[in-house]
Amino acid sequence: MSTGIDFEQLLQPARWYAYCVDRREFSMLPDIFAPEATLVVASVDPRAPPLLHLEGFRQISDALHAIDIYPRTFHMLGQQLVLDYRVDTATTETYCRASHFYTRNDAQHEYVMYIRYRDELLRKPDGG
Repeated sequence: MSTGIDFEQLLQPARWYAYCVDRREFSMLPDIFAPEATLVVASVDPRAPPLLHLEGFRQISDALHAIDIYPRTFHMLGQQLVLDYRVDTATTETYCRASHFYTRNDAQHEYVMYIRYRDELLRKPDGG
């Protein structure tokens, strides 16, 4: 059964985000985030307020440079789901294991984060 919806295309933003961060290709981020994008880092406790709430691409871009303290990162994406789809909007969720590598006292270390990216996608005026 064909719905005419390109679900594969809806899953691309999370993949491109991981690519950009791991390669430090921050110049590509405007292709992923809308100028009015919001980034929220939720607490493990769903009743707690967000740990971080950024409004607009400029704040998001500036905050992402905090990752520069890690010489290397590696985002391994797992399952991806399209949770909701409307004509001009979609909600997706991507599971991720994000490794952040660094050196301390001449020893290599890895800081691992287990992440669920929940993305609210909006169709661009040009249809993209």
